[in-house]
Amino acid sequence: MKLLKILEQIVKKHIDKWDPIGLLEMGAPNNEYDIEIAEIVRIAYRTNKVDELSEHIYKTFIKYFGSETFIYSLAQTKKIAENIISEKMKTSLSQME
Repeated sequence: MKLLKILEQIVKKHIDKWDPIGLLEMGAPNNEYDIEIAEIVRIAYRTNKVDELSEHIYKTFIKYFGSETFIYSLAQTKKIAENIISEKMKTSLSQME
């Protein structure tokens, strides 16, 4: 369960830094993407496949913001997925030490 909490922090860090809709930059509250982050964490917890996570990130933001507001492509979400999975793997390995 500790890994799940750490994964929530990892996903939040990467999504908030990315700020795909620009809401945080405009002064929105720190929890602005928490619903999307919770959905992304569910998939990130059970997969290490970048393409699977990337597709889920893309679909999650389209679901909540629509394709007119969320202007990124599936290919562009791949870098975010790579960063999340890379950090997840490093964290998982350090937890085993």
